[in-house]
Amino acid sequence: DAGLNEFPSEQELAEIGENLCEFANLLNIEPRVAFLSYSTNGSAESDAVSKVRNATNLFKQNNNALCEGEVQFDTALVKEVAKTNVDAFLNVTPYYNKANLSGLSEHFRKMSSCTDVPTILYNVPGRTGMNIPVPTLKVLAKHKNIVGIKEASGNISYTAQIAAKVPELDIYSGNDDMIVPVHDVEGLMKVMGGKRNFVNKLWSIFEDGYYDPTNEPDIAYPYLFSRVKGEEWRTQHLVKQLLEENYSTLPDGLPGNDDTGTMSAWALFSMMGLYPDCPGMPYYTLTTPCFERVEIDTPQGVVTITTEGEGDYIESVKLGNKHLCHYRLSHDELVKAKNLTLKLKLKP
Repeated sequence: DAGLNEFPSEQELAEIGENLCEFANLLNIEPRVAFLSYSTNGSAESDAVSKVRNATNLFKQNNNALCEGEVQFDTALVKEVAKTNVDAFLNVTPYYNKANLSGLSEHFRKMSSCTDVPTILYNVPGRTGMNIPVPTLKVLAKHKNIVGIKEASGNISYTAQIAAKVPELDIYSGNDDMIVPVHDVEGLMKVMGGKRNFVNKLWSIFEDGYYDPTNEPDIAYPYLFSRVKGEEWRTQHLVKQLLEENYSTLPDGLPGNDDTGTMSAWALFSMMGLYPDCPGMPYYTLTTPCFERVEIDTPQGVVTITTEGEGDYIESVKLGNKHLCHYRLSHDELVKAKNLTLKLKLKP
């Protein structure tokens, strides 16, 4: 990110590329780089084309990285930058020209129509003072080149409306604190080359010692295996192992800082046999309970979780009178059924 004043030097770009490629290789994906070219008066820098072209070539030569370019207000400049073989444009709401909705739509349409390069809209009202309304996004999504939105409003309800009403647009998180709520596990699998690559890379995090149970962004990792049919046993194996190795009834029986109950909540949910692995989504992923019977008092009545048989792995799941063929269920399903029965087995 060049910021508002200074574009990175070639040495800085080389270091960025090296770090990016190392991280991308860990995830088994190709790195994608965005170069932002703009100035404080809301117009693109005069030498933006040469800077983006040089940076693009540098990354392609040294790191085999794909590149994106952002140019915001000048269609002629967009056409020139498109010649540098960028893969997409990030098109932000105008910073200083406060357009009405029709003008805003026209701005995005013109910027997206001057080349065949895909465009990702950038909604950042904290900087631009304007939020792109959902009905406007619905209209813009019909444009053949507008493929997604980088959403940085910080409003998860607004993001949920986009997901529900404008499914044609891919949503990219523009806020660090919203990465988890808009996390798309199935989409991540596709980016990583399929379910097998996803499972292998995720498993290597545990096998190679990268997993840290005290690092809160990591604590849902063991449950993500259950998103792939046939791999649920990995969740059940890891959760039991993590509980045994990191939790006890001693004064220091929690891994690291409990942080207003985060570590304790992970342990309690896991011991009961279900865990809400994605904040903002009312779903639970199942694992093997530590108890034969658990009763949870809810406003809708008591929910009972029971186990049958012995072992560390789940053989079958029964919700109420219905047998399930998956290991994930919604909160509404659970409280309506009232009873969850897990039949256990000794081996995966």
